[in-house]
Parts: sequence; C-alpha cells; structure tokens
Amino acid sequence: MLLSSPWAVRVTPSTNSDIFGFNINKDSTDKPIYGVPAFNSTITPGCNAVGSFDVMPSDAAVAVHERLDYAFTWTVPAPLNWHDLEFLQLRLRDGADVILWVRFDEASRTFSLFNEATGQFESGSAAGSPSRLQTPHATLYLADTSVVGSGPTGPSVTLNLSLSFEPQAA
Repeated sequence: MLLSSPWAVRVTPSTNSDIFGFNINKDSTDKPIYGVPAFNSTITPGCNAVGSFDVMPSDAAVAVHERLDYAFTWTVPAPLNWHDLEFLQLRLRDGADVILWVRFDEASRTFSLFNEATGQFESGSAAGSPSRLQTPHATLYLADTSVVGSGPTGPSVTLNLSLSFEPQAA
C-alpha cells in the first residue's frame, strides 16, 4: 500500500528563521519493499542567511528502514571561517508534525535531538560514536555520520548525515 502525504525538511539558523526547505515525497511510481513506500527528495533552495549551502544528493529515493545519506555543506563568507558557526539545525517535518529535529553544535562537535516535551535539546553525542538519535519516525546513525571542515581557518563545513525512516513516518 502506498501513501501520498508530503514530507518537508527545513534547516534553520540560531534565529529560528527558515534557511531552506526541501520535500521528501513518497513516490507512487517506485515499487514498495515489503509493502513499505519509498521516499523521494527534491531540494528547493531559498536561502536568506549569512553564507551559502549545498545539499547532495539533490534528488534521492529510499525505502523505509533503508539509509539516506546527505552531505549538507555550509559556507560562510570571508573573513569568517566555519568555526564561527554556533550550530546548524535540521528539522524533518510532515506538515506541522516534527519527525526529527537535530542540532549540530560546532563548539562541542556533537549532535543532539530536540525534545518537544521539555522544549530543549537533549545532551549531545559525537559523530562517529555508536549512538543513534531516534524518534518514533526517524533515526540519525552517528556511527555513519561525520563532520568535515575545510581546514582550521576554512570557510565551509560538511555534515554527512546518515538517516532512515520508520514505518510510522509513512
């Protein structure tokens, strides 16, 4: 059975205004695996924050429980370097419902989940650690996630994010 509601992913700066969004659409043309729908993503940039970004791949498809790897690169303008970033946030949403809200903190180089019950981010874990950041709808696999800066004074950082989606997300 294929379902047809749209997904939205939004990245926000520390001011909580939108940087860009892209949709992860369930694709009725892909054959489901064990009756689970596939997801397609299309990026529609609309950046108004300081710096620029790139997300690769710009189009992707993944079945529930399969990995979806994104390389999210943020570049700050001169004379800044990527260490001037306080944090980056990635929010996966289904309409108004948040599926996964993750924050990368540059100072500690950790990733953490937003806890809607407390209204705060939980304690963080480093990329490469065996930890998983998980909601009932999605998982970020930190063992397969990395942070790659363009050098100590370089302008950009790439977050290589390994994600999967649970059946509840469908």
